[in-house]
Amino acid sequence: AVQVNDSTFTLTFSQQWTGHIYASLQGCTLFHDSIPVRVLQAPAQLNIGPDSVLCPGNTILLNARSGYASYLWQDGSSDSAFLVTEPGTYHVTTTDACGSTYRDTVRINPHAPIPLSIGPDRSKCNSDTIHLSATTGFLNYSWSPGYNINSTSLQQVVVNPSVDTIYTVMAEKTPGCFAYDTVRIRVYHSPAITLGADTSLCQGDTLFLDAGPGFSSWNWNTGLSGRHLQVSDAGNYFVTATTIDGCKSSDTIRVLNVFSLPQVQLNPDTTLCMGATRTLDAGNGFTNYLWSTGATTQTIPVSGTGIYAVIVTDQHLCTGTDTTRISTILPTPKDFLPGDTAICSYGQLQLSPLQTYPAYQWSTGSQQHSVTIAQPGVYWLQVIDASNCQGRDSITVNPKECLKGFYIPTGFTPNNDGRNDSFKPFIFGIVKQYRFSIYNRWGQLVFETRDLLKGWDGRLGGLPQDSNVYAWTCLYQLEGEPPKLEKGTVVLLR
Repeated sequence: AVQVNDSTFTLTFSQQWTGHIYASLQGCTLFHDSIPVRVLQAPAQLNIGPDSVLCPGNTILLNARSGYASYLWQDGSSDSAFLVTEPGTYHVTTTDACGSTYRDTVRINPHAPIPLSIGPDRSKCNSDTIHLSATTGFLNYSWSPGYNINSTSLQQVVVNPSVDTIYTVMAEKTPGCFAYDTVRIRVYHSPAITLGADTSLCQGDTLFLDAGPGFSSWNWNTGLSGRHLQVSDAGNYFVTATTIDGCKSSDTIRVLNVFSLPQVQLNPDTTLCMGATRTLDAGNGFTNYLWSTGATTQTIPVSGTGIYAVIVTDQHLCTGTDTTRISTILPTPKDFLPGDTAICSYGQLQLSPLQTYPAYQWSTGSQQHSVTIAQPGVYWLQVIDASNCQGRDSITVNPKECLKGFYIPTGFTPNNDGRNDSFKPFIFGIVKQYRFSIYNRWGQLVFETRDLLKGWDGRLGGLPQDSNVYAWTCLYQLEGEPPKLEKGTVVLLR
């Protein structure tokens, strides 16, 4: 911005911009005014390219570029670009946003014919290949169709069509300028030989090979001639057959292995627990199973005496068999728990079987010989004996009325002789709340607990207390009753 005088400024814009210019003037009052301004980008210099040459079938895009307000081509079109499809003279007139006009002209001349050859028509037999070579001196080559051809972009290619095929090559002499040629490949066939996929044999099997009809002669790599061959050993087998017109077909098959028959081992145990079911397993890894019972699964359940046989087929389609006999039914463990009993609501009871077994499973989840219970109910035990037979027995534990109330001794002798060494109350019933406190004759608290199993050992701070009379209080609450507070004294004797 350059100030010309007190009311005039000159503004020069170096790039596109949109906005307002604001001004103010001080008179009797301060006056304001503004003007919106849009600065447009100046378009590039008009140039639709140099004179050029157009090859038949090609196009050239003339581009006047964006940035002008309007375009007018020789045919009246108004786009910024024009697609040339034929030789001729082309021009465009443009007008920019400020009203200035520009004009450019280009001459498009036709290209002279371009010689290109890939040779005469050819013929082939079966899978024979043919080499095709296009005229040299071109920028690039494009072959079509891309059917059984080793490359679609080389000057020399190898083709192997299985049916009559016409190949076309398009070659670019100069940028955008192409020439074309075609060749017909005629294909003669002999019948295909299919000996089959490579395979393996089972021990004792024979493979029958058939080279097929339609030939005048057959020759095998074993030295034999003729259409058929029987093999039973591993190895490669190759045949070449020739038609009456000289076309040859061949195939190879490989016998990979001669597999041994699969081995099956059923459970040889001749015994079975009474009422139990044994699973006979022919083993995994086989594709098919056939039991003497008619089942076709890997395993079958058996529950009685008899002879059971299975035939298995492995992944090589080889078969094997095995047989097992069950001749003895063994008794199962029973009546090994004691008779029904009863338990106090606050008591515990140990349950044990009358005999010893190798394995246990209680209804509580325990796997020990005995379990301790605190609730009435029906409990069962499942055991496995030395013959691996499984049995189950149960016991009913009924609830019973038991001693209920508060009892406490009047003295104790904490001399570590194992008798009467601690002092605590005995509360029979389900205790919901409990606090036991002991005081010496001066009212000092010497012991307090909320654990029903803990008693006072006659010590305070780890030091033995003297023989004397001590006061105690006990706050407790039995299930279904209000809280009670008991008080009394106890004599400590050393």
